[in-house]
Amino acid sequence: MAEIENLRVYDDEAEPFTKSEIASIIKACDQSMQAEIALFKLGCMTGLRISELLALDWENVDFTRRRIRVSRAKVEGKLKITKTKASRRHVNLINDAFETLKELYEVTGYAKPRTYKVFYSSDKSRNKKLRLVFINTITKRPICNESHYGKYFFKPTLAKAGVYYRGPSHTRHTFASQMLTAGIPIKKIANDMGHTSTQMIYKHYGKWIDEDAPQYIDQAETQFDGVFTDKRTNVFFGMPAENGCSIERKNSA
Repeated sequence: MAEIENLRVYDDEAEPFTKSEIASIIKACDQSMQAEIALFKLGCMTGLRISELLALDWENVDFTRRRIRVSRAKVEGKLKITKTKASRRHVNLINDAFETLKELYEVTGYAKPRTYKVFYSSDKSRNKKLRLVFINTITKRPICNESHYGKYFFKPTLAKAGVYYRGPSHTRHTFASQMLTAGIPIKKIANDMGHTSTQMIYKHYGKWIDEDAPQYIDQAETQFDGVFTDKRTNVFFGMPAENGCSIERKNSA
């Protein structure tokens, strides 16, 4: 029995949100909770970890270049410098993400900077004045962590939308899977998500979303255009007939 047990694979399958689920979730949101809605949207549109989004400050949002700089994460309630070089990155914003941040700036962007401890190692920190992007609509304080966000906003919103519950971290899965489905190069996806290797995308994040996939049949048709058929004579280069000639394609009526 032990040998049989060892054959099992303990790798959780990605459960991204489909486009229709995303639309249902946004429609079900309490529209007064703009920061919470924006956190969900930007998780799907940028692929950032929730911890990275919660540590994002307005000084690292570049509206001119339409990108954000990722340099910190909020882990166990503490702001920490990201550990790896790949995690410290710039992520370009698609138009919807750019507009979402512009709208949110009107809500949280004019707040006075507050002093936070930013940890550079397990025992070393510096005080830094920051204007964090994601402020809890109810408490008017920074959203503390993914778990709390899930309890007070995300889980009840998904229940209202009638969408099967997956935690907020699945917005990252959604980004990876939607980009893969759209045909975006996997290396580009990995870079945006802060990985040096594409293996993490294949293993943990990416999943083909059939219902959201483009109709690739036309691209496949173009790829082989003229290879198997002589377009001048409409002759299909199939199996030779008994006299050694190709077989003429019959167009369907």
